[in-house]
Amino acid sequence: MKKTIFFISLIFLPIITGIVKAESSIDDLALFGASLDYSERRGYLDFGGNRIEELNGSSLFTAGVMLGKRWKLSRRLRVQVTVDIKYGSVAGDTLPPSAFRDNNGVTSFHSTLLKTSLFHGGCIAELHYPVKVAPDGQWFLLAGAGAHLARIRESETLLDNPDVPVSGDPYVEDDHVTLSASIHGGMGFEIIVSPLFGIAASYSLRYWFPVRYGMSRDLFPDRPVDYGERFLSHEFNFLILVKR
Repeated sequence: MKKTIFFISLIFLPIITGIVKAESSIDDLALFGASLDYSERRGYLDFGGNRIEELNGSSLFTAGVMLGKRWKLSRRLRVQVTVDIKYGSVAGDTLPPSAFRDNNGVTSFHSTLLKTSLFHGGCIAELHYPVKVAPDGQWFLLAGAGAHLARIRESETLLDNPDVPVSGDPYVEDDHVTLSASIHGGMGFEIIVSPLFGIAASYSLRYWFPVRYGMSRDLFPDRPVDYGERFLSHEFNFLILVKR
């Protein structure tokens, strides 16, 4: 974590300095758009004493919106700062049959489905290196870092009827909120229609750690065990660029 924070400081310091010196240009554009993530999850149970167990999590799709601004730093560099909000969910685990009693006192057994949802908002700063390939179009390489506030939540439904929620299960985790840093890199392509308008699309690969909490469930009822998930996220952004 300390190395990640140090990396972010190295990214943001030249950005702040460059924004002050930047002059108005065609790259000084506001932006808004949509974002889609496909995240590969790897879970870790930390029992202490260097005893760590790895768990594979189901891959997660999240989608959301983003808003931001670009500033030109030099002929070859610019900076982009965005704020995004995303949400996604996945049904990852089937829990063993449990006893349920209806209003008539009849007991039946049903397996249940465990659903995990992730809601997060972040602030991301990127450095871009544009390469012009046409009068109105150019590729750009990007690298950046960000900070994210993520909420992870588990919910339970009947396996044979996912519309029926199950509440009060002590083995299902409640909401957990985590602050996480991230680093990413990738590339994109943009078309400048006019000095006032353009469109862009980009792909980046992000590494971050948005899930951390003390897990109890049925395995650790007396003493919660530290649990975390590292995400490797494939992110696709589709942007509209406008002159303010």
